[in-house]
Amino acid sequence: MQNRKDDDGKYELDYEAFDDAIISLLNASGDGYVMVNFGLFAPSWWMKENPDEVTYAMDTNGNKLAQEGVSFSSDKWTELAGDCLDRLIKHMVHQKYYNRVFGLRITAGQTYEFMNYGAGAKWMPDYSKASELGFREWLKTKYETNENLRNAYNNPTLTFDTVTIPTMAERGNAYYTTLLNPITDMWKIDYNNYLTSKSADCLLYWAKIAKEGTDFKKIVGAYYGYMWTFGSYEGASSTHT
Repeated sequence: MQNRKDDDGKYELDYEAFDDAIISLLNASGDGYVMVNFGLFAPSWWMKENPDEVTYAMDTNGNKLAQEGVSFSSDKWTELAGDCLDRLIKHMVHQKYYNRVFGLRITAGQTYEFMNYGAGAKWMPDYSKASELGFREWLKTKYETNENLRNAYNNPTLTFDTVTIPTMAERGNAYYTTLLNPITDMWKIDYNNYLTSKSADCLLYWAKIAKEGTDFKKIVGAYYGYMWTFGSYEGASSTHT
């Protein structure tokens, strides 16, 4: 995606570079077939223009650090990336090499594996504005009323508009090692569930575009589905749901 728009107001895509990469691989592989990778990563210039969509991680002291990737909570990027994916696929299906494409792979997030940026032993995601707003909307769907939210969180003054993301220190304070107590830790449980579900939402949204764009005749895959990749609390904040 380039930092200029076409006559239709859409960001321009370099179709020639896209085709050349596929053709050069096919030329080197004899009679081989390819799975085309679609890396849905926001360019740096787009993130500078949209700072609220960028992932932020937090350390145990409460310090926040911007990451080199967009939050999975960013509906703005999810839809824009989906549009770029749709246009590339519509272009690809009309190329001569398309009959040698057996599948499409969608990659995004940390290490290309739909994990949240900033996850690790010293940092936890996601403290972006997009994630905070998305979390509040998610809670509205789950609890419906402020009263239900207050009861679940044991907080008599809490509202959907004032709920925040638990800090790394709070999220790491488990009831029993990696286990959280739903009576006292529902706030943390909810955010971990919300956060890990967002990467799944993005994957499903983009995969649907890919399947429909190929008339359901090509394999569509991703690096996803690791349930026990990490130990301790960081696994609940960065891996898959």
